[in-house]
Amino acid sequence: MMKPKSAGQTYLAIFLLSMNMRLPITALPPILPQIIRASGLPTSLAGIITTIPLLLFALGSPLIAKCAAHFGRELTVVFFFTLLSLGSLLRIKLAIPTLMLGTILIGLGIDGGNILLPSIIKDKLPHRELLGISLYTGGMNLISAIGIGSIVVLTALGGLTQTMGALFAFSLLSLGGALLLHPRMVTPRSQAARGAVHFWHSPHAWGITAFFGL
Repeated sequence: MMKPKSAGQTYLAIFLLSMNMRLPITALPPILPQIIRASGLPTSLAGIITTIPLLLFALGSPLIAKCAAHFGRELTVVFFFTLLSLGSLLRIKLAIPTLMLGTILIGLGIDGGNILLPSIIKDKLPHRELLGISLYTGGMNLISAIGIGSIVVLTALGGLTQTMGALFAFSLLSLGGALLLHPRMVTPRSQAARGAVHFWHSPHAWGITAFFGL
């Protein structure tokens, strides 16, 4: 069995992952008029770019849970953040098909992080999980806020294509964070059994869902 990753490396991985948990979605509305002009996207469909990831948060969750149960949580996070990076790459080409497909992949990638990262934090930082969760949520909101505040200026200075390329480069940082969480040498089945939770039958899970949903 490999030695567990150090706490410092785990903290770094959590922060790198958190950087793209909201930014690929929240960064686009301020530059949506430029995207519409460059891609020819009808104004009536422009809202889909931010709506698709939200729909996938609900629809993709069962798929992600099954992948994690079969392949292990950390390896599944690597896969879904690879999808996120691929989606960011596709969106550099400002055409309607690549924008839509890229947004779908980004939504799936973020959904994978949303579902699996909290449980990974609890597993890898059993005595400091609140610190890990705080780093995750704080990094997510901080980077999102910085992105919203700077994206228009960056686009004005470098152009829309360069801005989308910068978002892709930024996504690779999170993929690097996912790789830092490479699973220890345990079988996927034993890892899944250790962390299995029957969410559908958990009153606590339903209570949290209702709270955040409202």
